[in-house]
Amino acid sequence: GMVPSDSRRKRYEELGEISRFFKELPKKYGFVMFVLCQLGTKGLAQRSCRRPQLDDVYESGRIPQDCDLFLAIYWPGRYGAGELQKAGYDPTNALHHNTVEVLVMKARGGVAAGARPHTCQRFEPAHVRYHDLTDGEWRQLPEKVRPR
Repeated sequence: GMVPSDSRRKRYEELGEISRFFKELPKKYGFVMFVLCQLGTKGLAQRSCRRPQLDDVYESGRIPQDCDLFLAIYWPGRYGAGELQKAGYDPTNALHHNTVEVLVMKARGGVAAGARPHTCQRFEPAHVRYHDLTDGEWRQLPEKVRPR
């Protein structure tokens, strides 16, 4: 089952057991599964830029090891003008405040992970919606944060 059997074990062992369960379940029944996980905030707070890294996965290295595709969403505008600047955005540009980066952190099968986003989306926080960027919006993004 999904519930770890011994609550006295360390948390990362429990999460590893759950992660293995999530890895095997789709294989057994033939479907795709999405698993959400929390990033640790300690590492993020200590870096100058809060763009996520694989090491930020909260309490368990098993999750990125077991998954086939690991994505992270980075919204620098959430942290204010200072974070926007550190991430390469213009804090005076309204579009940049609601641009989120979708980062490919790991992809089994040969897609290389990198520091640049795989794609960007426009986030509408009031409705918790993501939208594709228009051609004009893409041109407003700084060159260094545009996907390869």
